[in-house]
Amino acid sequence: MQNANGPCPLIAVANTLLLRGRVLISDMVVVVTAAQLVEYVSDAVADTVANVNAHDAIAVLPELQHGLDVNVRFGGVSDFEPTRECAVFDVLRIPLYHGWLVDPQCEAAARAVGRMGYNELVEHILANKSRSCGI
Repeated sequence: MQNANGPCPLIAVANTLLLRGRVLISDMVVVVTAAQLVEYVSDAVADTVANVNAHDAIAVLPELQHGLDVNVRFGGVSDFEPTRECAVFDVLRIPLYHGWLVDPQCEAAARAVGRMGYNELVEHILANKSRSCGI
């Protein structure tokens, strides 16, 4: 378990691979370090695919112990803008979901937001606010 840095996607990825039998850790192991997790997951990535995506995914693994940089899109639970971090999930075929959705019953909001991503929506709101304030 992690006790610092908030949620750890590296642990989530390793747990998924453990449950799928793609990573094996001896029953005798009591503690697994972040560096060891990176090594286990790197091996799984290398076993999955050997191309540029694999190298990109392996390069970002150490950063996953500190969090996950994603930009959700509001069009669906699995709709994200592509990021280096998302590549890890893609390469390992681990689905990634979010719950940031617009209520489809609020048709005006659904039309206004569409499939925009979080960052795009924030920029859109700020631009419209600036215009309405005369900035």
